[in-house]
Amino acid sequence: MLIYYQWDKIPLTTHLRKDIDIMEPAGVKTRRKQAIEIVREANDLLLDCHGKSIVFDWKGTNDLKTAADEASERFICGRIRELFPDDAILAEEGTSVAGNKLVWFVDPLDGTWEFRLGFSSYFAVSIGVGIGVVPVFGVVGLPARKEIYYSNQHGAFCSERKLYVVEPDESAHAVLLLHGGKVTENKVRIAQMEQRLIGNVAPIPYVGSAATCLALVASGRANAYVGIGMDPWDLAGGVPICVAAGGKATKLDGTPWQFGDRDAVVSHPDFHDWIIEETNK
Repeated sequence: MLIYYQWDKIPLTTHLRKDIDIMEPAGVKTRRKQAIEIVREANDLLLDCHGKSIVFDWKGTNDLKTAADEASERFICGRIRELFPDDAILAEEGTSVAGNKLVWFVDPLDGTWEFRLGFSSYFAVSIGVGIGVVPVFGVVGLPARKEIYYSNQHGAFCSERKLYVVEPDESAHAVLLLHGGKVTENKVRIAQMEQRLIGNVAPIPYVGSAATCLALVASGRANAYVGIGMDPWDLAGGVPICVAAGGKATKLDGTPWQFGDRDAVVSHPDFHDWIIEETNK
């Protein structure tokens, strides 16, 4: 399905159809270019802190933040405000800036537990830009892998490599990534979902970073992602990349996903209905 977003009445899209020439507004290109560079620098900032003893504090019963979360957010949001002072910002560690219809959703360190424990590949930096709740593009950085994923009008990319979501040859071979967010009720629901699906899909690894999970789906290393009870910044960077890689993104009830939705099912379009059916049993 070709989806158009409005930018001062100029159409753009995260899907490329070969039979039409898609022009992208200069403002989108500029923001994407800067977002990629901001994520690159935030990756380096987090790598400088990774594996070291670092101050942390509790945000909730099972939720924490570190000095690295806060430093990354100060850097990212500071750069956005410097470059695009009229844009709005919503970030995980409390930055909230009113602005025009362009909104930056920022997760400065997705996978804080993994980061604090020193796990090398399971934390990320995530930025999604939208016109209100309508996604325009996403950028995700995986610092330890030195990878940056992004979407544009031609598809999804990691560096210069084009990405494609992959449909499993059969459901039993599917790699499905599940997420329950921070609320116990949602974690229980995900655990029950996993119990039902064991034996029907390949082993289901748990990765604490939604942005990392979505990068794995966009690059074809995993086949699907299901998240319940997620925060807006958890999904805003990765879902647009998966859609640009040819994927389909909906809520659990099958209706289209948009920024701010707290649940998401993301997969290859031909595998999507099976995932929706199985996760709603």
